[in-house]
Order: sequence, then C-alpha cells, then structure tokens
Amino acid sequence: MDNINLVTGLVAQGHVSAGFVARSSLISGCAMAAEVNESEVLWLAGDAALDQMLVLLTRGENNPAAQFWLDQMQTLLFVS
Repeated sequence: MDNINLVTGLVAQGHVSAGFVARSSLISGCAMAAEVNESEVLWLAGDAALDQMLVLLTRGENNPAAQFWLDQMQTLLFVS
C-alpha cells in the first residue's frame, strides 16, 4: 500500500486483521468517538525519541500569528 490513509481505513473497517497505522490516526479516531480496543494495539518503538526545539525568529516577533503559534506549542508541550 502506498497510502497510509487507505491502510488506516482498511484496518478501521475490519477489512484487514493488521496494518501499520500512524499513532496520530488512532488519536484522531478516538477524538471522533471511534472504538479502539487497546488490547489489539501494539506500539513499536524501535528508535529513540527525537529531541525537538521551537524558536521564534526576530522577523516574526511582532507577528501575532507567530506569537499565537508559539503560545499554543508551549501550552501543548509544557515548555517553559
């Protein structure tokens, strides 16, 4: 399969018994009241987590949209 959304749909509708599905797809499905049986979910974590950073460039410091985005990300990620 070349399309992760197609795979997600096939798994969600029960047309296949297993598939590699993005974690974000499961989270999104749960937010839309989809039923997810946690005992059927296997998380594979073969790689270490990536450390990521967020910066606000000087040219964006007076941009309300950029500041809003920064505020939202800090709220979501608990960055101080």
